[in-house]
Amino acid sequence: MKRLILAILLVMLVPAMAFSVGTGTYTTSYNPDQATNYKHKVLTVVVEEGASLNVGVADALVGAMVGGYAAADHADDTSEEAIEILAANGDGDGNRAVLIIVKCTETFAATTNKPIFEIGDGSDPDAFAKIGHGGSPNTMSAGDVVTFAGELGEEDPLEITVTNGTGGSEAGKIEAFAVALPASA
Repeated sequence: MKRLILAILLVMLVPAMAFSVGTGTYTTSYNPDQATNYKHKVLTVVVEEGASLNVGVADALVGAMVGGYAAADHADDTSEEAIEILAANGDGDGNRAVLIIVKCTETFAATTNKPIFEIGDGSDPDAFAKIGHGGSPNTMSAGDVVTFAGELGEEDPLEITVTNGTGGSEAGKIEAFAVALPASA
């Protein structure tokens, strides 16, 4: 069921994307260019060239579900407090499976080292992602979209920490969307 929900989310978030999402026993595929559905036993994710994130739909969807949104700039000071994408859940609410979609809104740049955006769980700053200098991807251009997934512990927030680039001419901005589902049924 969770993967079916994920498939529906992907159709709404990235309408120009051909994809497949598996459920364990069968896979449902949808390609908007062919307007056909298939069932098969292969788990694949195929992104067509030119796919773009529909930010308006993503923002509305995240607001309607258990999820969050945050934007971060290369110059944000997160030394005292990280930027919260998704608040911690309450004691007894259990772990959450999270899908994190990151869109670059300003190309990363710097003379020496590009900025670093880390997405973590409050105790481990890069538990889910390290983007920028020394990370993967190590740079992003405006419009690039990357995804990450994992399990967020009970009572842990999902946060962005930022380390500015060095050497002058620093630039870089991201938007992060998160969708969370209970990790256990």
